[in-house]
Amino acid sequence: MSAITIKNLSKKFQDTVAVDDISFEIPFGEVTALLGSNGAGKSTTLNMIAGILLPTSGTIEFSGKTFEKNYKEVKTNLGYLTCDMALYETFSVLETLRLLGDLKGFSQKKTNDRIEQLAEQFSLGEILEKHYSELSSGQKQRSLISASIIHDPEILIFDEVTASLDLVVSKDIMDFLKAEKERGKAIIFSTHILSEVEYLSDRILMIEKGILVKETNHQELLESSNSTNLTEAFYKALKEEQVAA
Repeated sequence: MSAITIKNLSKKFQDTVAVDDISFEIPFGEVTALLGSNGAGKSTTLNMIAGILLPTSGTIEFSGKTFEKNYKEVKTNLGYLTCDMALYETFSVLETLRLLGDLKGFSQKKTNDRIEQLAEQFSLGEILEKHYSELSSGQKQRSLISASIIHDPEILIFDEVTASLDLVVSKDIMDFLKAEKERGKAIIFSTHILSEVEYLSDRILMIEKGILVKETNHQELLESSNSTNLTEAFYKALKEEQVAA
């Protein structure tokens, strides 16, 4: 059974169609990259999958379950992060993580054990007592990822999470996602950094003007466009779709 099954999903904002009747599946144990130009509908799609936006029409199932009938169970299995999220400014990172563990219904021991694990994984030791406002951009992002996955969710939804980060922090995040894939997690992420797509993704979904125009992988994209690098291949594919439209 797929982790996520999308059927005929659409989203309209007044007279604007942001996502137009798209269907696809996200399996466990794979990383799916969602690519498209600015305004193509990527974030709107991910926001609907994460339960932030309600679809205008269509369905989203998580291993056969839906938000409508199994909201709490579904949300428990999702980890969601975007580039414009933030933690509480007046709390330390440690206080925030403890609060989130408490909100998830964890025992104090389970929360502390999970924080210890995340602190080691994301090098949080030196910043746990600092307020979010005191952190560098890389430290903020490592803290945000820890907050978004403190409940060890089965499905990860990341939207442009490496934007404006340096190479070292971005690589750490990509390695984390690769390790989560090896644990059997289902991952969908959007990015404009195509080297990350090549390094990490098993599948590529290309969306343009709210329409799913291509489902492929980076090797097929290179071969079909007769390109030597993914940036050129994506550019050619995007231009072809714009011309066809």
